[in-house]
Amino acid sequence: MTFRSLVDALLGRKRQEPSTRSVQHVAVTPRLSQQFELPAQWALQQEDEHIAVFRNAVGDVLTINFFMAVPDIGAPIDDVDALRAFYRHTTEAAGLALVETELAQLTTLSAVRTLFKARMDPIHGFAFVGSYTLPFADRSYVIKVQSVEQGVTGMREAAIMVLMGPPEIDEITGELIGWTQDPYDPGYRAEFMRNQADEQKFDAQFPDHPLSKVRRYLAELESGVRVDPAIRGLQPFSYPAQEH
Repeated sequence: MTFRSLVDALLGRKRQEPSTRSVQHVAVTPRLSQQFELPAQWALQQEDEHIAVFRNAVGDVLTINFFMAVPDIGAPIDDVDALRAFYRHTTEAAGLALVETELAQLTTLSAVRTLFKARMDPIHGFAFVGSYTLPFADRSYVIKVQSVEQGVTGMREAAIMVLMGPPEIDEITGELIGWTQDPYDPGYRAEFMRNQADEQKFDAQFPDHPLSKVRRYLAELESGVRVDPAIRGLQPFSYPAQEH
């Protein structure tokens, strides 16, 4: 799964045509790396008009993605419960697991903060992808960070199981009872879900784990990213149900 397809899955994007809606157009600096000032650890690798790719010293990846199309986020931008339902459905359909969906602010701009995990394969563990989505009336920007498990995997899960005690096993399904769960709806079930080891309270014990790093990168972005003032002049995103 490529970075771009991970973003598409995150946003629930299908093939989109350029917007034909009448919106306010504001001149924006063409280069994405100039529109967003990132924390110093991220070094630019390459960019075009749609994506700028950065890496840090440990090899993790950050991308700034630009979509010149009306965002197809299926919920109001200020309704966290509706957003969670939308991203839960989107990630499950793509074979991903939802870890977090929250409302956020990037330098006073409304954003959606998401975090999910993807199975690489049975041997190589998981990739963790965190994003801030900045939707506007006719376009959107996504700042995405990704870290992948390397070497021996499953150490975090094994340590948390020892800490919590061995979970019970469902005699019919063979699943560990209560180990996997939706972050917001205890009654929701899916084939692939986050597990208890993914909870943020364990990050301090595993600071170099990909999930801990992605959460740390997201926190650094929320407090440290700077956005080109021209972007602030763009017309805000409005969910269709809100329009009159």
